[in-house]
Amino acid sequence: MAHYTKREAKEWARENMRGHWSTAITPFSPDGEIYAAGLQSNMRHWLKIGGQGIGITWLTGEFWSLTIEERKRVCETLWTAECAALANDAGRPIGG
Repeated sequence: MAHYTKREAKEWARENMRGHWSTAITPFSPDGEIYAAGLQSNMRHWLKIGGQGIGITWLTGEFWSLTIEERKRVCETLWTAECAALANDAGRPIGG
């Protein structure tokens, strides 16, 4: 359970959630599996164009068609050392 008030959450969001935010798009291979290389490529592109925040498996798009294990795999794929380092170097941490 959250230990902050609605007002505190709004204040945090106004201070920290600025700029372009997007939802990670999950690419799939022809056989219907998550395409990890494509997912990482999408992240690199998003960082390159200056994105400030990204939602990983937010409640939009393909989220509803992914199993819990697939959602975890998407997060783990994007939380690789490479992607985390790229985001950190750009001053934009990522999280799921």
